[in-house]
Amino acid sequence: MAKKAKSLNKLISFVGAILAVVAVVMIFLPQIASVNGDTTYNGITIAFGKSEKAGIGDFIKGETKINFSFFNFAAYLLVIVGLVITALQMAGMAKGKLLTIIAAAALIAGGVIFFLALSTTTITSSGSIAGFGTSSTVKFADFNGESTKVWQLGFGAIVGGITAILSGVCALGNVVLSK
Repeated sequence: MAKKAKSLNKLISFVGAILAVVAVVMIFLPQIASVNGDTTYNGITIAFGKSEKAGIGDFIKGETKINFSFFNFAAYLLVIVGLVITALQMAGMAKGKLLTIIAAAALIAGGVIFFLALSTTTITSSGSIAGFGTSSTVKFADFNGESTKVWQLGFGAIVGGITAILSGVCALGNVVLSK
């Protein structure tokens, strides 16, 4: 019976690690998408920021900048921490229920943060004509109103969040199944 539990723990750890890898890979897929589908921003962009400039000479200038987001960065960092702990445990280099609980907490917290991308990502728009201009910073979620929806979570945020949380649940399963 103990041998079956041990092999089940290994299987659960392996499945959890694969799910965590899938969550990390979601950094390359759309995290935020416009409702009409013509504009998307991947995890790298919403975590580290991006700037786009436009203008006509020095007379008319404009810039749209997606700002660095600590929370979006933390989502990937937490999932990577959970994945590394899980991988070390699978390799036999780290042992203990506390480490497994830390991995589970990191994976689940990272997964939850994936779903907050619209509220944690800000965009700054600035423009000037002949040197006189203005600037404003808003969250992507602020563009959505009661009757209109401009931005939504992209495929990467949804899949990343679900797989990270499931990976954390696998880690918790290992805690429950181990003696």
